[in-house]
Amino acid sequence: MAKLTAKRKEELKTAGLLAEFTVHLNALKSEGHKHEEAVTLALDKFRPKLDAFNSADGEYEMRQRTTDMRTNFLWVGRNICNALITMADCPDPIAWEYLRLCRKDDDFRVDFMKSTIPKLLPTRSLLDDDSSNKKIDGADQIETIDRIRAIRRKAEEQGGE
Repeated sequence: MAKLTAKRKEELKTAGLLAEFTVHLNALKSEGHKHEEAVTLALDKFRPKLDAFNSADGEYEMRQRTTDMRTNFLWVGRNICNALITMADCPDPIAWEYLRLCRKDDDFRVDFMKSTIPKLLPTRSLLDDDSSNKKIDGADQIETIDRIRAIRRKAEEQGGE
């Protein structure tokens, strides 16, 4: 019978699987399995996920994704407390490392939330300036998309006649 050691719990937590594992473990117990048996069954089910997390292939696949630092930091800030997030959900290896460090080290998390996240927020003057609000909420892109759609509709109407 396998035991759920502190090291295994930390591994599940780092992989973003602890919450899902706990739900599955409790479901097995509610089905009538004894604790030791439920732990063994749950670990057997989650072993492939942990192996994939620890494998070089998973890391290689994640290394292929890149985003800008602002997106990475905002993603980390949004997901620090989300135990269901896994490496597969991560937009960039840097974001995953920051998320891992924020979860592991309370001082790092506090520093990240106090010093990094506020730098990503728009300034008051930027928010008060009406002309720049389009840059913040994507209105420029939406207007461009609407113009392209209108041109496409016009071209389809002319081509269909």
